[in-house]
Amino acid sequence: MNDNTTDKLVILYIFDIIEMPLAEESLLDICSNDNDWIPYMSCKEALYQLLEASLLCVSPDSTGNMALYMLTNDGRQCLSAFYTRIPSHLRDEIKAFVKTHRLQYRKRQEYFSDYFKNADGTYSVILRIYEGSTPLMDLKLVVPSRNTAKWIFKNWRDKAPVVYAMLREQIID
Repeated sequence: MNDNTTDKLVILYIFDIIEMPLAEESLLDICSNDNDWIPYMSCKEALYQLLEASLLCVSPDSTGNMALYMLTNDGRQCLSAFYTRIPSHLRDEIKAFVKTHRLQYRKRQEYFSDYFKNADGTYSVILRIYEGSTPLMDLKLVVPSRNTAKWIFKNWRDKAPVVYAMLREQIID
């Protein structure tokens, strides 16, 4: 079987097992950086071929900042027809990886952070919480140093649920 076909089936299988939309960066990490299932460039090529064939679809969020890829019904049917062409040891490895890391990838996509230097030497930190591809909260902080910006950036995934709950309680409830 063609390696490219196997790559595409592996990608479809990952989407089927993980049961959530994924950003391109997350998919590339799963397939290429965290595992050696598909070489990086082959993964990008297979992803775009799956989009062209309508086996995956992409939906940008309302801010245009994060595009999430999802398995289509056609993709699910294709996978069910050719599921056995993925070696069983690889299917088992993918299942085990997804079971162990699903929450990590969910957090990674639900809690977005970034920072950049401003003209006056301060740093802006952008913090977002998503539900699917819809932003629930968008927060921008201006901080005096790069170290502070990096600390907020690194800790956002762990602190985001607490910050959101506190803000919701203080503002809405």
